Amino acid sequence: MEGRYAKRVIVPSFDDNVNLQWLIERMQVSVIQHDCDIIIIDPFNEMDHETGHNEPMRLYIGWFIKTLKRFAAKHNVHVIVVAHPRKINKDKDGNVEIPTLYDIEQSAMWYNKADLGVIIHRNNSITAARVAKSRYEDVIGKRGQVLYTYDEETAHFHEYEEV
Repeated sequence: MEGRYAKRVIVPSFDDNVNLQWLIERMQVSVIQHDCDIIIIDPFNEMDHETGHNEPMRLYIGWFIKTLKRFAAKHNVHVIVVAHPRKINKDKDGNVEIPTLYDIEQSAMWYNKADLGVIIHRNNSITAARVAKSRYEDVIGKRGQVLYTYDEETAHFHEYEEV
């Protein structure tokens, strides 16, 4: 299937140095040659992040996000970065607390620099999709949350309905 709904997966070889330069080169090919309009980087922590000599990771992450935002604006694409949180504490009942964008490993820049921040959190059979940040609410929507259950038989999520 070609065109607007074509899917392309970029998988690095074991010898590739998967850093930001490598990623930008492949993203450009995807946009220019394959007409991609959504790029998902999954996961962030599997990339090789080359910070400058003694540069704090938070500064690098800020630069990384800024670089991706510029790429997205230049090429009129949407870039999504999947970044996992640090280990989250459990509440008094033993449930894992819902993480925030500040809980993503290494940096508060994930909250500070992102235009849109979405958290997916599963607790037993309920999955929460939470828009934790929306810089341009009038254009991309407001913050909020929707709960879902997963139907193993159909392999689909359905909006959770309290009984």
